[in-house]
Amino acid sequence: MALRVCSTFLRSYSTHGKSVLGGLSSVRFKSSCPVNISHLDHLVLTVRDLNRTTHFYSKVLGMEVVTFKGDRKALSFREQNVNLHQAGKEFEPKAKTPTPGSADLCLITKTPLTTVAAHLEVTYTVSFTEF
Repeated sequence: MALRVCSTFLRSYSTHGKSVLGGLSSVRFKSSCPVNISHLDHLVLTVRDLNRTTHFYSKVLGMEVVTFKGDRKALSFREQNVNLHQAGKEFEPKAKTPTPGSADLCLITKTPLTTVAAHLEVTYTVSFTEF
């Protein structure tokens, strides 16, 4: 099951002292959290210029530029993918307010999406009132 979570949501949990990264096979943000994140599926970057972006990541950092689903672009390295959305021409699903330089994550969870959605509905609202 795929779960798209904006980085703002993840940052709100990282302030609780729980690391989102760190090589764990499964991340649990809080012991009471019913969501069991398995791994990162891919990252999406919203960019102003696809040609400049793909040039930089391929020529400077050695990533492979992949075209998929028609004319969509992604950057591939090892087993990771970074999908690219051009600002103003994003694909669904996408972040709520994508802007150039922003990113969103697509996470894989072992938790049923109905459980994740119910948890986010309650916790997401509470997390912003705590700060």
